[in-house]
Amino acid sequence: LSPYYILLHFTPLIIWLLLYFAVYKHVPFDLRPDVDVTTLPRIEALLNFPHRYFNHHPSIPIIAVAALPYTIHFILTVFYTPRLLLTTSVKRVLEFGLVFGSMNLLGVIVQLIYPTAPPWYFESFGFQPASYNLTGNPSLLTRVDVYTNTTYYANLYSKSQVVFGSLPSLHSAWPYLMARFPHPKTPTFTALMLAYAAWVWWAALYLQHHWLLDVVAGI
Repeated sequence: LSPYYILLHFTPLIIWLLLYFAVYKHVPFDLRPDVDVTTLPRIEALLNFPHRYFNHHPSIPIIAVAALPYTIHFILTVFYTPRLLLTTSVKRVLEFGLVFGSMNLLGVIVQLIYPTAPPWYFESFGFQPASYNLTGNPSLLTRVDVYTNTTYYANLYSKSQVVFGSLPSLHSAWPYLMARFPHPKTPTFTALMLAYAAWVWWAALYLQHHWLLDVVAGI
């Protein structure tokens, strides 16, 4: 495999990482699009706000169950990629990198040109115009911080580069891609990955981080 071939497959991934972590934060607020704080909640109101179905009385044990997939989300590929390499080939891993990078790049581009407020914003501020000065909010994960006497999730979400990137939910997209990406896998592995994906989808709603439409768009 030539260096050009390898670079070509990693280009979307590199552009996504640069755009998310290095470029976007330098874009002046007055040059960014207005945040849409009305469309998604008005649509979800027709479904009686699905993100409220499960959390009328949030409890620490259930929040902890929802927090787990969010906590390990970013290391998921660390375990998936070696498995893919062991069961297929370097070329197949590069193809996965191309699909994974392209998916994230497209998702972030949508989030940047059409910024949308997540459920936690709606629950706190309603239809008030959003300001880019607002930092990320861990929402119900704050209760885990309080219970454990730490500021882990508060610190994590305060560093979020894209606060108003509700649609689409890339949290929802990652595990589904890994479950469905074509490679030799057992029915058990597929079932476990799909179950994990469903766990993430539920957690995204329960923790008030995403709307149902965000999850569907991510899938």
